[in-house]
Amino acid sequence: MYLKIVLSSLFLLFLQHLARVIYNMDYHKVVYNHLPGPCRIVPGVEYGSEDMQTLSNGLTFITSGLLFTPSPNSIYKYHEEHNIKGKILLFDFNHPENDAFELKISKGFDQDTFYPHGISILEDKQSGRVTLFVVNHPPGFDTIEKFQFVPEENLLQHIQTYTDPAIHFANDVLATGENSFYFTNYAHFRGYWSHTMEIILDLPFGNIMYFDGNDYKLASDGLLLPNGLAMSRDGKTVYAASSKTEDLKVFRRESNNTLELVQQVPLYSALDNPTVEPETGNILIGAHPVLYQLAEHLHHPEAPAPSQVLYLYTNSTNHVTFVTELYSDAGHTLYGSTVASMYQKKMLIGTILHKLMYCEVRTL
Repeated sequence: MYLKIVLSSLFLLFLQHLARVIYNMDYHKVVYNHLPGPCRIVPGVEYGSEDMQTLSNGLTFITSGLLFTPSPNSIYKYHEEHNIKGKILLFDFNHPENDAFELKISKGFDQDTFYPHGISILEDKQSGRVTLFVVNHPPGFDTIEKFQFVPEENLLQHIQTYTDPAIHFANDVLATGENSFYFTNYAHFRGYWSHTMEIILDLPFGNIMYFDGNDYKLASDGLLLPNGLAMSRDGKTVYAASSKTEDLKVFRRESNNTLELVQQVPLYSALDNPTVEPETGNILIGAHPVLYQLAEHLHHPEAPAPSQVLYLYTNSTNHVTFVTELYSDAGHTLYGSTVASMYQKKMLIGTILHKLMYCEVRTL
């Protein structure tokens, strides 16, 4: 009798979780198309523009050619068939008529195992020095690469590779100094099926780590698929996007660089990378509104997936006060948006393994 009760209860719990998983795949959602103004595809970017950051002068650095473990065999085949190489692209908002172009990387750096993901840039406005931190996924493990931009040569001078067991399943990085940064560990399991089960079972094994120049320290843990990171203009607040919980977490930076959660903003879309608009402090987030189409796109990049850009207004304490949808595409033009960056009412939208879009913003 008791055994039947226990088994029945477990079965009901299983059905409840299964129903939640199916619901969260967004089969019920409808995506409508709208633009913030005139938009066009930027020529020359065919295989991804996953993350980006814009400098105060309008130069935008973009990661392209993402490949990470675990990925399905179809993605490895797609990379091989199209000879996709990891690269950093540069786009100038001051001359949007020009294409994005690939930056050279200094000799000695192994570009054959360069698969860039998240990016963060430290800009010294007095000296003009620009330092890039980039998450990399060489086969079997993850690293964070540090480069210095040499504008006269359109070159990235490789400075350092950060490796540590703490960099376990890296997704994004957020620079706080010349030798310090936050980064997200998106998940725990690196095997394809174990990682899939971690996602299905909603296991909160992700975290945000902090490197202070000497040691790696836990900043926040118990997170479910933490994705991109951004920081407020005053450096007091860290924004962390979540793909699975579909919310933006707002953290206060403590004096020891741990993070204290102060706000959770539900956005009902699988969030990817946030960026902060330098003129206003408001936040842009690239997002995936329909998960089942995103899942298909992640297995077969030719399959369309909707794109979305959300614009979040913030107040003087860096809390989110209002949200609007700035861009929406059902998958007709742009597949799988991951990030957006704005400069003087002009915007770039990046993707996982698709194209790059440029828009004039006339709706804000």
